[in-house]
Amino acid sequence: MLKVLKTIAGIICVLFLLSPSIAFAASEPSVSDCLENKEKCGETAQTTKDSQNQSESLHDFVSAWDYVKVVIAFIFVIALLYGVLKFVNKRNHGLQAHKLVQNLGGTTLGNNRSVQVIKVGERVLVVGVGQNVELLTQITDNEEREKLLREYNELGSSETYKTLLPTFLEKRKRTQKDFRTEFQSRLQEMKNERSELLNKMERKNGDDE
Repeated sequence: MLKVLKTIAGIICVLFLLSPSIAFAASEPSVSDCLENKEKCGETAQTTKDSQNQSESLHDFVSAWDYVKVVIAFIFVIALLYGVLKFVNKRNHGLQAHKLVQNLGGTTLGNNRSVQVIKVGERVLVVGVGQNVELLTQITDNEEREKLLREYNELGSSETYKTLLPTFLEKRKRTQKDFRTEFQSRLQEMKNERSELLNKMERKNGDDE
């Protein structure tokens, strides 16, 4: 596609640069004609001189017009290339949106490791890529999922996820940390209740004896 556009642009520029030059030709009398009719020879010489002056003036005008046409053609070609590239980019992005597995972006962690956000069907997954591919989590929050997809579609670039993905992972990390803390707290409460229950049973057995 780009090769064809470059060829068209080159042809347009060449056509404008190679515009036909205008020349005027005047028939010059022979020596015998001048000897027989000197007045005619003088008039012809004057006419030839005037024609040459007009030709030079017209040539200067045509040259200036050629430059104007070249500038117009250059602007037209640039606008055409910009429009076609924008259309192709939009078309490719639309085709990518219909793929079954779509890579939304990611961030590099170093040592040939990265975290990628991928869309599989209607699910949005976060996977770790290293020596193998490991599923880290699935984005189940509909609001968060729609926000990621909406911003990706609007910007049409995965660069946004270099900032969005770390934010999401940090939020996920805090959520997991809060869950771990709550789980440990609940486990400790269960241990305390169990110890208290055992103590009550021991005291009851002692009273019975």
